[in-house]
Parts: sequence; structure tokens; C-alpha cells
Amino acid sequence: PWRAFARAHFDEMVAVATEEAMAADAREKSPSFSGGLLGIVGSLYGERDPKAGLRWIEGLPEEMRNNAAKELLLAWAEKDPLAASEHLDILKARQVGPNSYIGGGEMEAVGLIARKLGEEDPLAALNWMTGNRTAQEHGISDLSNILSRAIASGKLDFREAYNAVSAIESPGERIRINVLFRLWDSLPQGKLGEAAEWLGSLEPSNWHGWATDGLMQKTFQVDPGGFSDYVSAIPDENRRRELVAGAFQRAESLGADEIVAGLRALPSEVRVAGVLSALNQSSYRDDFLEHSGGLGTGSEAYGRALSQLGRLWGMTDPGSAMDWVEALPPSPERDAGVSSVAASWARYDAYGLSEFLAGAPPGNDRDAAVGALVTAIGSKEPDSAWTWAQTIAEADRRNAARSEVARTWQGLDPVAAREAIVNDPGLSDLERITLLGVGRVPPSP
Repeated sequence: PWRAFARAHFDEMVAVATEEAMAADAREKSPSFSGGLLGIVGSLYGERDPKAGLRWIEGLPEEMRNNAAKELLLAWAEKDPLAASEHLDILKARQVGPNSYIGGGEMEAVGLIARKLGEEDPLAALNWMTGNRTAQEHGISDLSNILSRAIASGKLDFREAYNAVSAIESPGERIRINVLFRLWDSLPQGKLGEAAEWLGSLEPSNWHGWATDGLMQKTFQVDPGGFSDYVSAIPDENRRRELVAGAFQRAESLGADEIVAGLRALPSEVRVAGVLSALNQSSYRDDFLEHSGGLGTGSEAYGRALSQLGRLWGMTDPGSAMDWVEALPPSPERDAGVSSVAASWARYDAYGLSEFLAGAPPGNDRDAAVGALVTAIGSKEPDSAWTWAQTIAEADRRNAARSEVARTWQGLDPVAAREAIVNDPGLSDLERITLLGVGRVPPSP
């Protein structure tokens, strides 16, 4: 109703909106009504006379301009996107003052301009964005969608799109990397093999690698078997691992059974990279484990991946990592995962791990974690490491930890080490002799 009324009484609405903007600025309070009114008038200016609208906006208080400017540009872009694009700088990322609006609407305006330009010629949107810094900051996702949909509809050949994007001159790296990665998002399944074969015939480059990664992620989602065939044919094992790991970063659209089927089809020497990547995706990690079957307990790939996951996750959120690993079904791989989490935790936050262990129940998990803590602090705090080693319940593991500390401690401070070992009431005479001997340097022949 307001828009129809404003269109019929345009001049009067301009006067009312201007007066309200000045009054709201003086009142120093959030002018939601004023902002909406200014947006309506700005939009009508964009339809009628955009340049007159720009002059009107310049007369408004600075912190009241964004809503009117955004709506003006959106209306203008509907009929003349290139002309509207020349005035994106009137939008500000954040205005200041008591009546400021957060966000100037650049993303919405850039997206509309790109879509309008791409309706007739998708590459026109690419050419425009290449020369417009504001568009590059806010519209790369829109550009990716425009090009990938044009390829899917047959309006644009994927080879033509790839060549156009990869030919962008500096500083277009951000466009190249992001757009080439997503160029295949809507590519029909029947075209994936053709695209992979064509990409494989090109000279390698940084952006060629990003394009291949994106294509492989898409291929894995719709054709895990085809993905495995492609990866198997790559001679460089490191490159195969990269592609396998990357494929799982967007695999949440698949079911866990499909992910496992894809993993089983992979060459065994690169399967660990896929398992690790799958375990790293919290959105389907537990579901993956429930369906992992032969990739779970007893699998070398699973064990290696679980250890790597523990090491990496233990660096960033060791408490959550430990809770998750400890909840897994009993297996040697699970135990290795506990040790891996503890090792990372001890390395980056030994005090945090010691607090966790103070309340941990006795058992294999605690023993493994204490062993990791002893290793981490032995050279810096051998007396504390010795005390912790004594708390390990399992005898062989406890003896190994004590021997490790004794060797390190006697190399750092033999007097203190000897005193601790000799006076420890929990050691037998044979254990004392053995521990005192591990740090002794044998005589020269």
C-alpha cells in the first residue's frame, strides 16, 4: 500500500521522507519507520530518475543514506545494471552514528547486477566483476552460480567458461580460485568424465589444481565409482591423496553407506586420506563410523586415520576429541586414537591435560594419556613426570614410563634423580637398581 501511494504522490513522499530523515537524525534514535520510508522513495527514484535520486541521497544526513541508496541501486539495476554498478561506492559497509544501519547492501546489489548482466551473456558478468573491486569482494558466490548454471543449461560450454576464467589478469586470483572450484556444481553427471578428461589434458597450474579439486568433489558426490577410477589413474600418489581428502569436504550430501562404498573403491594406499577426511567432518562422523564395516575396527586405513584425527583435533579441542574417541567401541585403533589425542593435548596444554587426568577413572585410557603427559613434560619437569608415571596402573606401561623419566632426569640432574629413585617407597630394590642403571653411560672399552 505504501509503495502504491508513494508512486501516486511521489513529490509529496519525497518531501515527507526527507523531513522524517532530518527529524530522526535530530532525535538520535533508531528510525525504523524513517529507514523504510527512505527505502521506498529510493526505489521509486531508481525506477524514475536514478541520477536525481543520487542527488537527493547526497542531501540526507550521512547515517541515514544506506537504505535509500541500496533500494535505489536495486531498482536501477533491474533496468540498467551497468549504469547502476558505477555507483556501488555510495553504499558503505557500516555507517556510524546513533541512527546507523549495519551493512550497506553491497552483496545484494552486486548479486542482482551480476545476475542481470548474466541473463543474456554469462561471461558479461565475469568481465564486469573482473574490473570491479567491490563486486569481487561481495559477488564471487553469485558469479559461480551464474556460470555453473549456464553450463548446466547448455548456454555456456564448460571449456569456454574455464578458459575465460583462467585468462583473468592479476589481481583476479580470488575469482580464478573460487569460481573454477565451483564451476562444476551443476554439471550433469554424464559430462563429468568428459570434463575430467579435458582438464587432465591441460598444462598444470595453481588454478588448474583448484578446478580439478572442485570437479573431483562433485564427481564423488554423484559417482563414487567414477571418482575412484579417475584417482586410480593418477601416477602421483601425493596428488591422489589430496584429491581423496578434498572429496569429503562436501560429501555431507551423501549417505554414510555411499561414503563408505566410495572409500572401499579407492586404491588402498590412498584410502587413509579419505577415511581421515570423513572422520574430520563432524556433520556425518558418527554416522560414518556406524556404517564403516570393513573400514572400521581392524582396518589399517581406519587406524591410521583415527590417530591422525586425534593428533589434529587434539590441537584445537582436545577435551571434545577425548570424549569422542573414548566413546568409540573397544579396539586397538581406538586406543591409538586416545594416545594420539593425549599426545597433542600434552604438547600444547600439559596443564589442561593434567587437570583432566586428575578426575579420570583408572584404566587403559588414563594410563595411555598419562604416558603421553610423561613424555611431554619429562625434559622440562622431570620431578612432576616421575610423580605422574607412578600413577599408571598397568605394570609394564608404568615401568616403561618410569624408565623414560629416569633416563631423561639422570641426564639433566643426576643427583635429584638418584635421590627420588632411592627414596621412593613404592619401588623394590631390583626396580631401584634397574632405574638407576637406565641413565648410566656405559664405560668406554
